[in-house]
Amino acid sequence: MSDRKQIAVIDDESDIMLLFSGALIAEGFHAIGFDNPVAAVEYIKANHEEFRLAITDWKMPGMNGFEFTKIISDVDDEIIVMLMSGYDLKEYQLKQANIDHYLKKPMHITNLIDSVKRELR
Repeated sequence: MSDRKQIAVIDDESDIMLLFSGALIAEGFHAIGFDNPVAAVEYIKANHEEFRLAITDWKMPGMNGFEFTKIISDVDDEIIVMLMSGYDLKEYQLKQANIDHYLKKPMHITNLIDSVKRELR
């Protein structure tokens, strides 16, 4: 897994996706952003061996974060998935969806960076 450096940031709100992926890049991470979850899935499927982490929004058109997580886990269960949402999600929902880490929106950028660092240790 040491060759896996890429982090995918998936959020249908382009401003948030650009902010989060840009902050990760500024911290020295290899991040790529997607504002379309279907495009993200296709890209990750084709390049899954490069990805170590995916950070996805929950509520998106075309595919929600739970559906995204299921597909990614089926493709490559070594990819860690972090879900972010402005909604209050229950612990059992996260466990059922095989979510590794939950981030509550809105969040400060330093919380995102700290969470990513903890997950990648």
